[in-house]
Amino acid sequence: MRAPWPITFAICLLAATAAGQTTQPTTQPAVSAAVRALIADLGAQRPDVRENAQATLRRIGPKAIPALEEACRSDNPEVRVRARDVLADVRMGVQPDWPADVVLLMRHYAKLPENERVKAINRVAEAIQENSAPFLDVCIRQGRTEPEVATAQRQMARIRRDRLYTPTTSQPATKPAITIDVPEYMP
Repeated sequence: MRAPWPITFAICLLAATAAGQTTQPTTQPAVSAAVRALIADLGAQRPDVRENAQATLRRIGPKAIPALEEACRSDNPEVRVRARDVLADVRMGVQPDWPADVVLLMRHYAKLPENERVKAINRVAEAIQENSAPFLDVCIRQGRTEPEVATAQRQMARIRRDRLYTPTTSQPATKPAITIDVPEYMP
């Protein structure tokens, strides 16, 4: 099955932009046009077109936020709901290829009881490693309880530490000049 033209166009445009093959002044209007076409596809009759538009908007990421915010005020309820879902995912850094259980934990995180939120932070951080940084940042900034914030900070510190100690093929791992220990939360 062929992908609809707006999705194909958006992917090609993003690939060209990432490769540095377009100039900045022409990139923004072209991305905006592609994003507008994808947002229109959120209300398409065919479910596969709607799903493809959602996945592509997630891949576009933060560049689509202004258009998604506008789409959240659409007259079309299908566009409104899907735009709201994509916007929430983009703000948390969710990617379409992540495990479904991790994505569900992230989406329903705020509705979980306190002890489950701490477990969810650990599960997300362990499952997607450094890709969980935007989610952990949200947990740190909007954490409702001290255990949540402390757990998110601990996981963020672990990700940074792992990144520092991961050896590359050309250089051995080095110890950081300054280490910061995040104390364990004691109830």
